[in-house]
Amino acid sequence: MTLATNIYITTTTATPKQVFSAMQHFLARFDEYGRTPQEHITDHGESWSPEGADPRLPGRTRYANRLGQDLPAILHVEYRPGGHDFCTTEEAETHSPYCNFPESPDYDPDKETCPGGAEAEDHETACVMKVWLDTAYGYRGPTLITEDGTHTMNCTDLHAALIAELGQWLETEHAGAWKWRNEYTGDIHPRYEGLAEFTGLGVKQQDWWLNFAKPAIEQHMKEIEAE
Repeated sequence: MTLATNIYITTTTATPKQVFSAMQHFLARFDEYGRTPQEHITDHGESWSPEGADPRLPGRTRYANRLGQDLPAILHVEYRPGGHDFCTTEEAETHSPYCNFPESPDYDPDKETCPGGAEAEDHETACVMKVWLDTAYGYRGPTLITEDGTHTMNCTDLHAALIAELGQWLETEHAGAWKWRNEYTGDIHPRYEGLAEFTGLGVKQQDWWLNFAKPAIEQHMKEIEAE
């Protein structure tokens, strides 16, 4: 079993390759073998699903770290070439081949019916590009200093750290707007909303929290209160 996290970039001046390179640097910080991004084996080609080319994503492309390298997470940056959105608003509202709905030739009335709309679980989310992370539930990383002592970093901590660092990089260097999906709840959160609850383990003294997540969350809350 794995934890999969999607980060949806809705606006940015960064290119997909720049986003992929930044994520490689962030990921390398947690590589137990100390490898640099230059030592990662990468692929560039068609977006895919476990069944092959994803029928929801015709014409999409991805940068990816090749499988089998024992990196802390599988990393994909998926996009549509030519400056087009990875997924438009109209596409996000359209049923996918994976949706279970009455008009589908594969409709199963005994399964939950897809409600439709942009927030439906089997629909892609509108964005200019998507970052996908996937880590085994059994992942164990560095030992963190927490409010209650020490804690061995797990897959949720890892993804929270990567979300926070990417968000900070996008907003400070590339005029980025973004949101992310919590796989545990299925909820999509704007920016840093829900990130503290996502970890749920009080890792409030770790450097990534103090330097990236905490200031960003505090600023996000000030902006909400000012509205």
